[in-house]
Amino acid sequence: MTWGRIKIPIKELSLDSVLRSGQSFRWKKYDDEWVSVLHSQVLILKQDPHYVYYRSLGPSADSPLPAEDRDVEADLRDYFNLNVDINRLYSHWASVDRHFEKRSQLCQGVRILRQDPWENLCCFICSSNNNIKRISQMVENLCSRYGSYVASYNGIMYYSFPPAPELRAPAVDQELRKLGFGYRAAYIQKTADKIAEWQAAGNSLHDLRTRSLAETREFLMEMNGVGPKVADCVCLMSMDKHAVVPIDTHMWNVSKKLYKDAIKVSFASKSMTKLVYDSISSALTALWGDYAGWAQQIIFTSDLSDFQKGVFLDENAKAQLAARRTAVKAEEVEIEVKTETAAEVKTELVEIGLATVATDTGRSKRTRIKVETAIETTAKATLPPKRRRRT
Repeated sequence: MTWGRIKIPIKELSLDSVLRSGQSFRWKKYDDEWVSVLHSQVLILKQDPHYVYYRSLGPSADSPLPAEDRDVEADLRDYFNLNVDINRLYSHWASVDRHFEKRSQLCQGVRILRQDPWENLCCFICSSNNNIKRISQMVENLCSRYGSYVASYNGIMYYSFPPAPELRAPAVDQELRKLGFGYRAAYIQKTADKIAEWQAAGNSLHDLRTRSLAETREFLMEMNGVGPKVADCVCLMSMDKHAVVPIDTHMWNVSKKLYKDAIKVSFASKSMTKLVYDSISSALTALWGDYAGWAQQIIFTSDLSDFQKGVFLDENAKAQLAARRTAVKAEEVEIEVKTETAAEVKTELVEIGLATVATDTGRSKRTRIKVETAIETTAKATLPPKRRRRT
């Protein structure tokens, strides 16, 4: 296999940032290579500061899938939405939102993927009250059990994503429960049955890309296990609805802390009603514009623990972050926090990597938080970073 390449700087497309950001759950990294299945081919990607390199394995001789002569570069340009000028968008968002400007320094090259709608829908049905690691394992189990063998690479067998007719039989529910899907098993099976019947009448999920956001969302929410958040994620990540802003519990908390002045809604309620959801989403769309969903994904991604540590910054950005840290004198500051736990305020304190938090309790009404600035290697107890949940 020979390597092809696409010239694109890492600040415009970072594989490490995009493929870890909770949009797609099938990509795995081995050493410097990212591997997954796209269009019934095993794709292998790697990157340097100036190019993305790619190669592919079509269906092997013992695969039931037909061989296709595909333009892999065109597939990748479509999948990563490379027609979108991310530099222009970053500049616009930074000019209208000071919070975005801070966070974008730690999160470069994030783009919204243009995924297969059926795969995207199933994966986000699995995302309910779940985390990225477990969702990835569930999707892997689904493909290996019901998908078709594609090819092997470095001793690992890769499978296609199963189409809706393969998942519509009632027995699929119990089989998926055995594979660890829990209550989501019934959602997958019933949704597959509806989609398979709809497709048999000559319809295609890809056609929804040309429909309005309201029409597409309404259709998706008729599926089992699909509420406003899941529908909006699918609209954004596979239906070309770039302005939609999905609101999960994480974005609820971010909105409450950073954007409450721009959102005309009370955050007193502990539950997210339809009114609250729509108000937050609409306000952030108004703030960020036609590609507001992309800005939301960058805010979400920047708050994952690896990005808070600066793991995926390029060398120049790492140097800037180090300079900011060393410019802050090592000192301890006492902060009083009303009713919030240490975990709830941690995001703000370490927003740009300038602080770590230590606390002895998160239960009292008024919690004393100790902040240590500029010392990343502190030996004092800190709250461990948690993988962000898609809830």
